Amino acid sequence: MGDSRDSLSSAVENFSALKIILPASLAIHIITFNLGFGLLWQVALFIAFGALVWRVANSEEEDVPWDQEPSQPETQQAPASSDETSRPSAEDEAAQPESASEGTKERSSPDSVVKLHELTKGDPQKQSDFWDTCRDAVEREVVNTLNRGHPGMKHVNCWTPAPASSFPVRGKKYLSDGKKIVPDSFHFEPIGVDTFTIEAAQSNIAPWRDGVLSQVKRIAARAGHECPRVLVVNWMVPGSPQINHVQYYAERPFTPITEDDKLFKKMLDHFMTEGNDDFRRKRFKLIASVQEGPWVLKQSTNKPAIIGKKIEMTTHVGEGYLEITIDISTSKIAARVVGMATSTAKSLVIDMAYVIEGRKEAELPERLLGGIRIHHIDMSSIQTGPKLPIPT
Repeated sequence: MGDSRDSLSSAVENFSALKIILPASLAIHIITFNLGFGLLWQVALFIAFGALVWRVANSEEEDVPWDQEPSQPETQQAPASSDETSRPSAEDEAAQPESASEGTKERSSPDSVVKLHELTKGDPQKQSDFWDTCRDAVEREVVNTLNRGHPGMKHVNCWTPAPASSFPVRGKKYLSDGKKIVPDSFHFEPIGVDTFTIEAAQSNIAPWRDGVLSQVKRIAARAGHECPRVLVVNWMVPGSPQINHVQYYAERPFTPITEDDKLFKKMLDHFMTEGNDDFRRKRFKLIASVQEGPWVLKQSTNKPAIIGKKIEMTTHVGEGYLEITIDISTSKIAARVVGMATSTAKSLVIDMAYVIEGRKEAELPERLLGGIRIHHIDMSSIQTGPKLPIPT
């Protein structure tokens, strides 16, 4: 699909195809030579086999339909005994993902699932109340393990909100004309970044009592408001020591007006709801660009990429948040690119943003979810994270 086909994940796919084609082609040559096949027949077989493997390696995954109302969990009666309380219902068992790598790692009780489903809808008035009352406190009081940069300060070893104009997205007619547009805003606003070393990389950082999300929730509660729903993107970076880089984005006030607005909100609600891991894996897209740094890194990161296509991605849905965790160690090429970035981090300024990829005209234009700019990180100064198990 257009931009994602030229992405890092496409490079991984093409490299994988070559690893199959080259040895197999040698085998075909040996067999056909011994059988007395002429050179033209050998060439024809090479081309046919190579085309077949390439097509399989680059074939599109079946899309996941989302444009239906999420099913409402049924209210269940209290069980008759404590033994029945500890046993999951048949519906819960059926809803469990087949593997932990493609599903949420924690399940909620039926009552809390209903509550989480309601939270994913987003309330524009509550969002406005929070931002009107708590914005200054969030910017001033929240302690980030990676500092927040402010106007007037030297932007070194910190993060700042990224300009939306840095991230071209698919326009309304992209599927027919291939044109992208320059957006002017994000749907979520960054509220903090946690970056720390840890004994073992953790896939569920959001509930940490000293983390950004917990601090923001306390600020909201103190003001008598609810925190808007929050998107958490947790990058687990391999190395010695392990690093968690966690970005937090709170939803901005949004009232759907046009039909495009309403459809986007419906798709976003589906994206944020527990159980829709396959949709997130196939549609959650990273747009990254190196603003300052080596040319080779700029070339490696300047195309959008569907993250879950070649990198293991897990999700956790908690009270008012969705945490998407990306395990860099599950892709050798991604780990190599990140390794290059960490080794030259002091010289880098990197923009990162996320979108839900639009694959039908009704889903376009794409809208930016959230984005940040990371400035000149000194890897030796990264703070030590919480002791395990993470206190909540």
